[in-house]
Amino acid sequence: MTDRDPLDDLLTHSAPGSVRRTPRLDRDLALLSREARGAEASRHRPARILVGAGLSLLLLGGAGTAVAATTFNWSPWAQDPDIAYPFTLPSGRDCEARVKMLLVTDAPETGPISGAPDAALSAHFRSFDAIAAADIEGSIAEVHRRAGSGMMVAVSPEGQLSDVRETAEGPTADDVYAAAAHDALGDALRAEALAYGLDSGQWSSDYDIQCEAISE
Repeated sequence: MTDRDPLDDLLTHSAPGSVRRTPRLDRDLALLSREARGAEASRHRPARILVGAGLSLLLLGGAGTAVAATTFNWSPWAQDPDIAYPFTLPSGRDCEARVKMLLVTDAPETGPISGAPDAALSAHFRSFDAIAAADIEGSIAEVHRRAGSGMMVAVSPEGQLSDVRETAEGPTADDVYAAAAHDALGDALRAEALAYGLDSGQWSSDYDIQCEAISE
């Protein structure tokens, strides 16, 4: 009979059991990763690309009282969005973003991708509190660190967001907040999609963001 090393017995009995991967574990890991990135003082996000009259990935969510329906002219799909987030810019202008989550159905090498609504996906994101998962303050600091990059997000007097060339005066407080909302809430939504089991090539969205126009 072979004598067992007491140290081997100790290591064997102290070894942790296996961990079963679950959607909740994936979500916790994704959020933990986001929080770890947020703790890095040197963290930088790449500038996002804007499409048309709105941000390409400005995906906002959370609870709150929606801006009055008469304030903005929403597209048909946005009448019943998966995610609606009303917010106020530092100047006091009311804004709201609305998002419809889609599963990608076709992703050609060239040209736009195609997506379709999915009942389970919509139900999940209608209950997701993206505001609680977003690091707005950290994103505001990042927007300031991007000063001098040559581009900035601007909120037009008509209430639309766009990517424009940086001016000598730089972004206004409203511009900074809008860009920070884009970064922080977009990151939160991407992390949740990953936790749900979708990588960046498996989902897309319809979205619209509108802010109050400035009266002349």
